[in-house]
Amino acid sequence: MAEINEKRDEFDRIIEFMNSKFKKLLKNLSKEKKDSLQEIRIRAGMPTVIVCSNNSFVLDRSESVATPVDIKEIFNLLCGYSVYSFENQIKKGFITIDGGHRIGLCGEYVFSGDKISAVNELTSLNIRIAREFPNCSEDIFEKIKNDFLGALIVGPPCCGKTTIIRDLSRRFSLSEKLKLPKTCIIDERLEIASCHGGKVQFNIGLSDVLSGIPKSAGIMMAVRCMSPNIIICDEIGTSEEAMAVKSALNCGVKIIATIHAFGLDDFLKKPQIVPLVNSGAFEKIIFLDGENFGKIKEIYSMEELYDKNYRNYTFNNVGCSERIHIL
Repeated sequence: MAEINEKRDEFDRIIEFMNSKFKKLLKNLSKEKKDSLQEIRIRAGMPTVIVCSNNSFVLDRSESVATPVDIKEIFNLLCGYSVYSFENQIKKGFITIDGGHRIGLCGEYVFSGDKISAVNELTSLNIRIAREFPNCSEDIFEKIKNDFLGALIVGPPCCGKTTIIRDLSRRFSLSEKLKLPKTCIIDERLEIASCHGGKVQFNIGLSDVLSGIPKSAGIMMAVRCMSPNIIICDEIGTSEEAMAVKSALNCGVKIIATIHAFGLDDFLKKPQIVPLVNSGAFEKIIFLDGENFGKIKEIYSMEELYDKNYRNYTFNNVGCSERIHIL
């Protein structure tokens, strides 16, 4: 029951940022949809779509079509009529608001050289409702806590990877049995701790947070400045990030990270897998069950994964041809 109440509270919280038209529309949703709501996708000139845990729904076509004025009003409400204070986030295509909710932004992006300088005429908003699920990492924590040497959590989008590593940061940083390991979160897109107004929006225990900084730079800054035992970050996706992970490992830091993949075959095709595997940073590779939140589908030690899949595997992805080896 506590979980249901928590969900309802987050729903009520997010609709306070809506204009009167959309506030009325969303309040009329059924209890079931409110409790399972994950995203509200508002597009100019189109009916609004809500994404729930098990399905997506188009709202009443005559009532839910957003105008450019609706988009602008809702965006200003989300920013608290202080768009300037969100300028750096907006240039990255999102804002994070009170409560840890993240809003993806689409519109006309203006470039100066190779960098975004402004966003004009927003055309759609994707409001992602953030919720906390205490103890959702219990299965994973129990598998990796003893003799922990690093873990890579693998799963498709929207299967709970970020929520799980948030809970892992709380568990590790508060673990007296592990002597309260110094835990640092690199929160590039403000999704894990979701700092807003100088405060973290979720329970991350005694973890430190570096927010809004690229992971490759943030990992090294944490190593130099915070002397962490554990670094936690989301969505390792580039070779530069993989090399930063390796550098942190060489400094004695353990890493928990995630990576998008739809299964083992997709995982093997990722170009960053080569430096990640060769870094030796991840003792455990954990594949999530995409249909059951927080549940493990498969778990391998790096050696087991290598013996099972890599022995004769050559990577030929994006021009890369390098045989995996375990250091």
